[in-house]
Formats: sequence, C-alpha cells, structure tokens
Amino acid sequence: MPTIFEWKGWTFLFFSLDRGEPPHVHVRKDRKELKLWLDPVRVAYNRRVADHEERHRRGRE
Repeated sequence: MPTIFEWKGWTFLFFSLDRGEPPHVHVRKDRKELKLWLDPVRVAYNRRVADHEERHRRGRE
C-alpha cells in the first residue's frame, strides 16, 4: 500500500483496489491498526489501538 504520510510514528496508507470498499485509509503503528472510512470519517475497524490513542488521533485531547 502506498504511504500517504507519516505522523508521530503513525503511517497513513491507501490501496486503490481494496475489494470495492468505500474510500478509506489504513493507519498503522507497530502492531496497531485502524481502518478509517472517509465519507463520513469514522472507524471501520480497530486492532490494538487504545481508546486514548484513537481520541488523540482524532484531535479530541
């Protein structure tokens, strides 16, 4: 998957042929991963990302 950008150890990636799913990005750091739908922005799945990390990523802390 191509990297969109990196921020504080988090890598934001996309894959243009991802099984006909709506537009989304994958966000990874170490063994943690989020999949985010883009319209509207929401979490599609969360693997090992703590609640406080997800809130921080969304700019709520």
